[in-house]
Amino acid sequence: MKRRRWILALLVIIVTLFMLFGCGACCILSPHHCAEKTKDIELTMQPTPGFPANGITHEVYEFGTTGPDVILLHELPGFTPATIKLAVKLGKAGYKVHVPLIFGDFNTKDATLAGFGKCVFSEFNCLGNGESRFAGWLRALIAARYQHGVIVIGMCMTGSMALQVADAPGVTAVVMAQPSLPLPLTRWQRPKIGVSDKHAAKIKTPILAMRYSEDCMATRERFATLRTKFHPPQIEFEEVPSAQCKAAAHATLTSDYSEQAYAHLITFLNTHAKH
Repeated sequence: MKRRRWILALLVIIVTLFMLFGCGACCILSPHHCAEKTKDIELTMQPTPGFPANGITHEVYEFGTTGPDVILLHELPGFTPATIKLAVKLGKAGYKVHVPLIFGDFNTKDATLAGFGKCVFSEFNCLGNGESRFAGWLRALIAARYQHGVIVIGMCMTGSMALQVADAPGVTAVVMAQPSLPLPLTRWQRPKIGVSDKHAAKIKTPILAMRYSEDCMATRERFATLRTKFHPPQIEFEEVPSAQCKAAAHATLTSDYSEQAYAHLITFLNTHAKH
């Protein structure tokens, strides 16, 4: 336990330096002009009972009452008001949206430390390719509840998680919105997409990959790898010009919301959802 605490402390220091002085600083400090700041939402919801699998348990929140199923994986800094706004919007667009609470608390935006803690305790594979423990949990959830058909949307820290379960029975399509894992700390990590070459060869599911053009977290090198491993019409890309938002825009569907990206998402969902 003491060793894990030291590893967590070291990771926090590395990530803090990265966010303050590296790529993350651009994403945080650049002024926004693409979307209104999401206001806090007064909302109380009861999740479904915690679902245990692969040694971990997560609750799932439901948005929308009818329609094709979509699993939405929230990003850093947690299950934020911006995530809720997106889930509600997708529900109104005719989808039943299921959002696992992966780290932090519901309707908060202060779970960055808890998110990176998932790296230390191996729930996420933050530094290399290979399926994570969380992906194993997600596969079990899909097998238990959504074998009839579901689309998985991952964002930022969970972007590559969607690809990791793309070959799971029942998954009809996946969306990788600004996939930021493995963390692009070195030139060896920047091209990695979160799955091995052998795993990628098994994936036949339609994929939508989205990013802002100058995003240094969802890197050009990573999207170049996606273009090498997958080809149209299996994969679609949406690279929104960063100039439409800010110098280093990142979150295409939430805090740096892009109408262009959202429109492509809806078209993709309508095409591949199992009605």
